[in-house]
Amino acid sequence: MCTDVFDFDLPDANKSGAELVPIANSLYCLCMDQLIRDRISINPNVCFGKPCIRGTRIWVSLILDFLAAGESVETILASYPQLTADDVRAAIGYAAEVAREQIIPVPVIADAP
Repeated sequence: MCTDVFDFDLPDANKSGAELVPIANSLYCLCMDQLIRDRISINPNVCFGKPCIRGTRIWVSLILDFLAAGESVETILASYPQLTADDVRAAIGYAAEVAREQIIPVPVIADAP
């Protein structure tokens, strides 16, 4: 997982801050894509195939509803101790990608026969 997105050596130390923005945005996008793939699952046999936090039956939309209603991340985590802050970030990232209509392929999990 990418927790140190901006902790890297630059190949060209002469770059200005404006020139670094595309690099930082690219790293952020790569890390967010991976976070979403690691944290979000879609299984047609779990919660009707709605995107959930991996290993739970907690819908991504439920987390977003709580945030939209003004709940803090800390309150959500206290109410759902199986969640982590990364799960909440992944839910927000997933929503951002859906809003951009840029689909990140999250593998659909098929139950073993």
